[in-house]
Amino acid sequence: MDILNIADINVAEYVEYDTPDQTPVWAWIEDNATYTHRKNHDADNCGIWEFVVNTCCITDEDCDVSIEDVPQEIRGAVREAIDNGAAYILFHQGT
Repeated sequence: MDILNIADINVAEYVEYDTPDQTPVWAWIEDNATYTHRKNHDADNCGIWEFVVNTCCITDEDCDVSIEDVPQEIRGAVREAIDNGAAYILFHQGT
């Protein structure tokens, strides 16, 4: 059995916004996520947004996405997660 590392990034620490759907950073995360969980619990107030991105989708040479495609605001955190061996990154709002 393999045990994989999952890093987490609280996007609110890197990007200022009122609701996640107002920022291109969240749009990039949503477009590249392998798992999405959003607008749940309190949909009238945007709800909770959580997305999981498989890091091989960023680091694999056969993929269409590279580290340079990651929005600048979160690129350093994503690079750090990958450098520390994270197989997945959970992006969230600190909730």
